[in-house]
Amino acid sequence: STPPFQFDKSKDYSCFYIPQEIAPHDLNQNAEEVFLTFYPEFKSLFDELKKSKNADHQAKLHEQITDSGFYQIEQNYKSYLKTFHFEHVHAPLKQLSGGEQKKVLLALGLSSPAKLILWDEPTNHLDIETIKLFEGELELTPQAFILITHDRYLLSKLCKRIFQIKNGIIESFTGSYTDYLDYLQLQETHRQSLLNKLRNSLSRETAWMRQG
Repeated sequence: STPPFQFDKSKDYSCFYIPQEIAPHDLNQNAEEVFLTFYPEFKSLFDELKKSKNADHQAKLHEQITDSGFYQIEQNYKSYLKTFHFEHVHAPLKQLSGGEQKKVLLALGLSSPAKLILWDEPTNHLDIETIKLFEGELELTPQAFILITHDRYLLSKLCKRIFQIKNGIIESFTGSYTDYLDYLQLQETHRQSLLNKLRNSLSRETAWMRQG
C-alpha cells in the first residue's frame, strides 16, 4: 500500500513552489520577465526561438509553446496581477516595495496549473485588503496547497490538516488550526493529569518504603 502523504509521480504529479521572496538576482526583471524565471521549460523554448534563424524550426517552436499551455498560464498570471491591483508591470522589481513584489508571487502561485502549490509565508509584507483577496482565491482553488506560515488566522481559516515538526518528528492532525490548538490543550491536560498521578503514586510509595 502507498504510505500516507506520499505522492505518486507516475500519476501526472506536479508541484510548484512559491518562495518567501523573489531571489535577489531576479529583481532586475519586471513582472512580465520574472514569469519565465519560474517556468524554465518555457524560458528554454523562448531562448531557442530567439536564436533560431530557420522558419520551419521557428514554426515548430511556436507550436510547442502553444501546446504547452504557456499563453493560458500567462493570461491567468496577468489576470491575477490585476486582481491584486498590481500596476507596475514594466518596472524593475527592485524598485517596488516588498508588498508589491509579494503580489507578483501570489499571482504566480495562483496561476500555476500544478497539482500541488507550496506557499512559503505568503502573507508577509501584505496589507489586509490583499490578504483577504488571497484568502478568497485559495478558498475557491481546486488545487491542493500547503502553507508554511506564522499567520495563525490564515491557518485557521483555510487549512484542513496541520503538520507540526518537533524534534525531527512530523505529527499530522486532521482539522483546522483552531481544532489543533484545542487538541494540544487537551493533550497538555492529560499530560498534567498523568504527572499528578505519578507524583501521588511516588509519594505513596516513598511513604510506604519509609514505614517499612
